[in-house]
Amino acid sequence: MGTSLLVDGKAVTEPVQLPSYHLFPMLINIGTYALPGGHLDFGESFEQCAAREVKEETGLNVQDVRFLTATNTVFGDTGKHYVTIFMTAMVVASNDGSVAEPQRLEPDKCEGWSWCTFAELRKMPTQDKKLFKPLHSLMLQRPDICTFLESQGTS
Repeated sequence: MGTSLLVDGKAVTEPVQLPSYHLFPMLINIGTYALPGGHLDFGESFEQCAAREVKEETGLNVQDVRFLTATNTVFGDTGKHYVTIFMTAMVVASNDGSVAEPQRLEPDKCEGWSWCTFAELRKMPTQDKKLFKPLHSLMLQRPDICTFLESQGTS
């Protein structure tokens, strides 16, 4: 099972319901835009996995980690079948109250990080930017959630 995370990029001290900005890496090894995430460790909860993966890949601390949805993705070329768990979370602000910036902690896997709205994410395929297949599954299988996320991300 894979776990990906949508991360709120606002510097806030109180949780908000769902994220406005999301963090996306450019993955070198497969050449796609994807969310921070990875596989569950044995006995780990979805929330623990999401927080750990974001910390390991970006150095960001998150709080208020919540389940968003799950999708089903078959990778026919590799014979793999993934259920991807999408989570939301709040980035913990820096000590000075500003938005903490992600670090590239896995340079062999990730070219870099950038913040974008969900609306910007949905436009990426039309701009010759390849999305990781589970993000396509999210858009196809959960259009109501995508519409909601898109409506949240204008700030």
